[in-house]
Amino acid sequence: MISTFTGKTEIVENLAQLWPAVERLSGRSVDPLAADLLDRLRQAS
Repeated sequence: MISTFTGKTEIVENLAQLWPAVERLSGRSVDPLAADLLDRLRQAS
């Protein structure tokens, strides 16, 4: 399950569904290998 800060939620069943769901919830294109995204994910963990 992924959620936004505004409360939008989507359930994904597998990794293949994750990034399209992120794009739908965020309303923008997401590159899961982008350096800035990877840096933010590392900092959040």
